Amino acid sequence: MHHTSGVLDREPPLGSDAGLDIHALIIGIDRYESRHISDLSGAVADADAMEQYIRHLHPRADITVLRNEEATRLAIIQELEALQHHDVVHNSDPFLFYFAGHGTAAQAPDDWPTGSGRISMLVPHDGTKKRGNSTRNIPDHTIASLLHQLAEKMGRDANITVMFDCCHSGSGTRNLGVEDISRSTARGFDMDDAKFIPDALHGRGIEVPAGFVMAGTTSHVLLAACAEDGQAFEKVHGDEEVSESGGDVCRGVFTKALLEILMKAQEDTTYQDLMDGVSKRVQGQTPRCEGYRVNRKIFRAPGPSATPRLVPVRVEDGVYKVLAGSALGIKEGTQLFLSKTENSRASDCVTAFASDVFAGSCDVLGGNGVALAVDLDSPFKFALPITTGPTNALRLHVSHTKLKELATSAIELFKTKDSDGVEPTLAAGIHETDLSIDFCQDSVHYTISGPDVHGGRHKLYGLTNIPTAHDLYWVVRTASYFFWHLRRGPSFIPAYYPYLTVEAHALKLVDDSDGPRYVQRDDSRDLLRSGILEAVVGVPKTVYGFKVVNNSQVDLHLWAFYFDCSNLSICTYYRPPSVAPDCDPCLRGHTSLMIGYGPSGGRPVTYALPEGRDSDVGFVRFFVSTRPIDLSGVEQDTAFSRQLSRASVWADPPPPNNWCTLKITVVQRAHASNAG
Repeated sequence: MHHTSGVLDREPPLGSDAGLDIHALIIGIDRYESRHISDLSGAVADADAMEQYIRHLHPRADITVLRNEEATRLAIIQELEALQHHDVVHNSDPFLFYFAGHGTAAQAPDDWPTGSGRISMLVPHDGTKKRGNSTRNIPDHTIASLLHQLAEKMGRDANITVMFDCCHSGSGTRNLGVEDISRSTARGFDMDDAKFIPDALHGRGIEVPAGFVMAGTTSHVLLAACAEDGQAFEKVHGDEEVSESGGDVCRGVFTKALLEILMKAQEDTTYQDLMDGVSKRVQGQTPRCEGYRVNRKIFRAPGPSATPRLVPVRVEDGVYKVLAGSALGIKEGTQLFLSKTENSRASDCVTAFASDVFAGSCDVLGGNGVALAVDLDSPFKFALPITTGPTNALRLHVSHTKLKELATSAIELFKTKDSDGVEPTLAAGIHETDLSIDFCQDSVHYTISGPDVHGGRHKLYGLTNIPTAHDLYWVVRTASYFFWHLRRGPSFIPAYYPYLTVEAHALKLVDDSDGPRYVQRDDSRDLLRSGILEAVVGVPKTVYGFKVVNNSQVDLHLWAFYFDCSNLSICTYYRPPSVAPDCDPCLRGHTSLMIGYGPSGGRPVTYALPEGRDSDVGFVRFFVSTRPIDLSGVEQDTAFSRQLSRASVWADPPPPNNWCTLKITVVQRAHASNAG
C-alpha cells in the first residue's frame, strides 16, 4: 500500500484549484490468488498511469494505491471507509475511486431486485469464481453503500468520481462489435455458479429519510469501461509504448484512451465531454458516463449552470441538430437563437426555426426556409428556444379589482420576459380555473382547482401579504410551468403504453455488513388503489418506494417527478443514470425499475403535512420515452421562492413523439394518533 503526496516540476493542468485537495483511492490488480482466475498484464500499469496523472493534476493530492496482493477485499473496503474520516477534508474536495482489474456478475438475491436480475461485482486479489469463497468478491451494492455514506457526510457539495476499467462496470447492456481483439484480454469472467452471491447482501410534502439524501446516482459520477453485461479489454501497445525492461506494454483500452483525453482537457471540459471523446477512441467496448452531474466540469465542485435554458446543438451529417423536441414543447416553427458559446452576446446569435421535430430533437432552418450552412471550424453549440407558440397552460381567476390589475401586469411581464409560449390567461368563471387568487381578511389566498386535484379544490400556502405585480409574476410563472408539465403529453399514445404499470410499496430499513439500505416490508403489497396512494403521515414515518413494471418488449428511458399542489414545486423522484444519446435504457423490456430501493437509484421518500393541516395532495408523474431525454430542467422550487429553472434536453432523434406519461395521485393524511 502506498500513501503518498508529491510535487511536480511543472504547473498542474485543469481542476487544480488552490483551495481544494483531491483524495484518491487507486487500485490495480494483475495477480490473483485463485488459480481459477487468469492473471492480467496491464491493470497495475493503468493504476500507475492514473496515479501519475492525478499527481500532475494536483501537487497536494492525497493518494492511496493498492496493487496486487495489497488489494484484498478487506483492504479495499477499509480504504473506502477511511475516505470518510480524513482529518482535513472540505465538503467540495474531489474524491476519486479508480479500479482496474477483473469484474464479474451473478444473479441478484430475492430481496435485492434488479432490472436485469443480475448484480455486478469487483474481484479483489483474494476473490474467486468458485462458489465456496465468492463472498470475497465485492458487490456493486457494497461499493454504492460506501460511496453513499461518503456523499452523505459531504452533503450536497459531494464531488465524487468513480472510474472502473473492468468487465460488468456499467449499469446497462450492449452487444460487442469487436473487429480485432486478437491481442486483447478481457478483464472479467462468469461465476461458476451464477445464482450464488455473497451472503452479506442480505420541509415539505415530500421528504427524504435521514441518511439517504445522496442515495443512488446523486452521490457520484461513474465513468465505466463498458456496460453492465459488457466486456473491458487490455491489449499490448508495442508500437506506442515500451516498458522499463524494454518489452511491450500492456494497457487497458479504456484507461489509455481516458488518460489521453484527460491530458488534453480544457478548464471547461465536462465528464460527458470527456466520455464522448473516449467513446470515439475505444473499439469493441461501450464506455459509460452515468450520474446526476455528468455535465459538471471534471473534478470540480458542483454548481448551478449559468444558463440552464440553453440546449445542446450538434452537427450530424453536415447539418445542425438541436437536442430538444416535442417532449419539451418544441413545435414546427419554434423560434431559436443559436450561439457558439454559453455566454454569447445577442449580436453574435443567429435566429433559426425548428423543423422536422421529434420527441427529443429537431432540425433548424434559417429565415429563408433553407438549412443553415455549417462552419466546421466554429459551429454553433447551443440553442435558446424563444417561443413554442401559444400554449394555454394556466387559467387564472381573480375577482378583486386591484388584484386583477396586478395579475394582468404579472401575466404581461411573464409573456414578454420568459414564457416560451407557455401562456396564462384570465378566466371568466371560477369553475374554469386552475388557480384563483382572492383577498380574505386583508391577506391573499391562493387556491388551485380542477379535475386533476383530488377533491376539486386545494389551498396553497405562501404569500399572505398584499403582493406587488412582481410577486405575482413569480406565482404566475411557477403555476404556468407546474400545470404545463403536469398535463402535457404526446400527440398519440404509443403501443407499449398499456403494458406499463406502477406499484407503490412501504419500505423498511435494514443495516447489515454492506451498510444501510431500504427493502420492501415483509408484508408489502401494492398500495395503489385506482391510481391513488393514501400516504400515512405521522410518527413513526412510513417510507415509500415505487416499482415501474414494463411488460412490453420495448426498452425505455424514464424520469419521475413529484408535483406538490400545496406550493407548486416540482422535485425529481428519479432520473436515469445517463442521458447521453447512446446510453443504456434504465427500464428494459419485460423488467422492472425500483425507485427508492434496490440498485436502480432514486431516493426513498416520506411525506409531510404543512403546519395546521391534516391532509395534503400531490402527484407523481413518470415521463417515459424510447430514447434518452434530459428533463433535469423540469424541477422547480416553490411558487413563493425565486430560485426557478426551465427545461433543457439532451436526446437522440427517436420516432416522432414516441413518448408517454403515467400519473398517480398521492393523498397525504395524518396518522390517527397525530390528528387534531
